[in-house]
Amino acid sequence: MESHLHLCAVLGAVSQELKDQNLPCSPVAYFGATCSSLDRISLESNSPSHVIGALLTVISLLIHDLRYIIFSVNSKFEFSVRRQSHLSLRDILLNFQNSSLLASASEEVKKFLESHLLLDDGADANASEGIVRAQQILYILDALKESLPFLSLKCKTRILECYKILLNLH
Repeated sequence: MESHLHLCAVLGAVSQELKDQNLPCSPVAYFGATCSSLDRISLESNSPSHVIGALLTVISLLIHDLRYIIFSVNSKFEFSVRRQSHLSLRDILLNFQNSSLLASASEEVKKFLESHLLLDDGADANASEGIVRAQQILYILDALKESLPFLSLKCKTRILECYKILLNLH
C-alpha cells in the first residue's frame, strides 16, 4: 500500500512538472521527465529509496509503450537523438541491475529484437525498402551495442542467437 502511495506521488509530481513546462502528457514526455528526475535524485547522497523505486517503476511501465520509440528511429531524427535514446535504454537497464525489473525489461528488449530483426529475409522487398530495413537493423544493433551487457543472461543468450542468424543472411 505504501509503495502505491509513493508511485502516485511520483506520477503526480511528474504530471505537474510537465504541466508547468507546458509539455504534452505523452508517454515520451513522461519518460523524459522521469529519467530526468531519476538522474537528479541519483546525484544526491541520501536519495530516498522509495522515490527511486517509484521512479524506476514508472520507467518500467513506460518501457513497454516506448520500446518502439526508443529503437525505431526513422530518418527525420538526428544522430544525437538516436544516440541519446540508446544511452537512455542503457541507463535504464543499468539501474535495473540486481532488481526484479531487469527480467521484464530484458524480455521486452528481446521481444522487440526478435520481432524486428527476424521478421523475414527481405526477399520480397524492393531495393529502397531493403536499404531502409538495413538502416533500421543497423540502428537496432547500435542500440544493442550499448545495452547488451546490462540485459539478463537469458535474454543475452537469445539475442546472441539473433546475431548469429543475421550473420548467416546473404
